[in-house]
Amino acid sequence: MSRFRATFDALFNWKQNPASVFVFVVPLALVGFGCMGAVAYLKWKMTGDLVYTGIFLAGICLLGLALLPAYRIHRRLTAAR
Repeated sequence: MSRFRATFDALFNWKQNPASVFVFVVPLALVGFGCMGAVAYLKWKMTGDLVYTGIFLAGICLLGLALLPAYRIHRRLTAAR
């Protein structure tokens, strides 16, 4: 039980271990962008409209720009340990 509690605290105690939030964020982001990509593909195939594809690509670029500082901080913190 103590081992379970330690694992639970490591995953959900984000004040002490803020990097564990990536365990949840990365899969959710992948699922979300996968769904966005599926909608863009279906809209393109059904109507020939590439607007959703542009929105999807812009969203990927914005996500990359938004997560880049967090990734750099995470990389710096893990290198310091």
